[in-house]
Formats: sequence, structure tokens, C-alpha cells
Amino acid sequence: MTHTCSCGHLNPLEALFCTGCGTRLAPALPDNPYAAPQSDLSEEPGNAADALAARFVGKRFNDYYGPRWGRSNPGWNWAAFLLGSVWMAYRKMYGYCMIFLGLVIAETVLEIVLNVPDSIGRMISIAIGVAFGITGTRLYQHHVQTRCAHIAELPQAEQEAAIRRSGGTSWPGAIGMLVLMLALVFGIFTVAEIVLSAGNLN
Repeated sequence: MTHTCSCGHLNPLEALFCTGCGTRLAPALPDNPYAAPQSDLSEEPGNAADALAARFVGKRFNDYYGPRWGRSNPGWNWAAFLLGSVWMAYRKMYGYCMIFLGLVIAETVLEIVLNVPDSIGRMISIAIGVAFGITGTRLYQHHVQTRCAHIAELPQAEQEAAIRRSGGTSWPGAIGMLVLMLALVFGIFTVAEIVLSAGNLN
């Protein structure tokens, strides 16, 4: 079942906010003529911030991110664990992408320089993935809140363009990050083989 917003956009029945315009949706309950009139919650500061976040995140706000951000422990994020910087690029978290890439590059270089056994190298890689799996949802929340705080300061006419530019998802960004990661890892190992070969010749 769906819930139609006043803007005409269809939303899941359990949605808290319209993913089309960000308006807070009233619970889809049968009309009660004896019920007290409800106030317009969209005018409250907290709800306005949530509405902006819903527009920024898109479809997954109502069924995934919104409910998890309301908990003290948002839980495990499989996408962050398995895909790392590719997931971050998909969510346009480019600053965190650079941090993740820096960790991967540093780990790879240290493994080569220190001649770290493959088993330990795999354990380090898994540990980095686990760290992002645990913190991924919270990192994304921080990213969304930071971006939305800047967007909220813009004139109303400019907000929608800013949301399209920095919000939602980006498949080109995810694919580009995957290609970049593969190129960096391949380049590092290629340079390492050349250096090690030159050292053996000496």
C-alpha cells in the first residue's frame, strides 16, 4: 500500500516523510471524527531538519536510515563493510572516500615494505572493513547532517539544486571509485615489483 502526499508523490505506507518534497506525512489511519486536531509538525525545527534529510537521502531514508539514526546504536552496515569507498562514493561521501583510500594505500605500502605475511595482511584488511561496517551508518548521518545544515542556510530557490548536487546517490561516482581503487592497487604492486627486482639485481 502507498500513501499519497499533497504534492502527488506516492510513498510507502510506513513513510514518515515524503521522498518527493520532504513534507512530514500524517499517519495513514482511518478518519476519527472525535480525534483532536493535530498540529502542523513540519513547522517544528526538528521535523524541518528531518524533512530536509529525507529529501537529501532519498528513498532509503524512510525504511532504513531514518529509523536507524534515531537509535543510540544504528547497527551494522553491510554495504560499508563489503564495498568501503565504493559505497561512500555511491552516497557522495567523497571526503570519507579519501580517508578510506588513504588507509588502504598505507596498509598496502606497509605490507610490501615490511614484507607482512599474506594472512596478517588479510586480517588488517578485514579489520578496516569491520571498522567501516560498524561506523558506516553513523558516518553517513554526520555527512547528511553537515550537508543539510549548509543547505538549510541557502535561499529556498537554491535548496533543491543543492540537494540534487550533493544528495541522493551516484552510480558514476561508485564506478569511478572502483576503477580508481583498482588502478591504485595495481600501480602500487607494479612499482613494488620493480623496486624489489632492482634490489635483487644489486
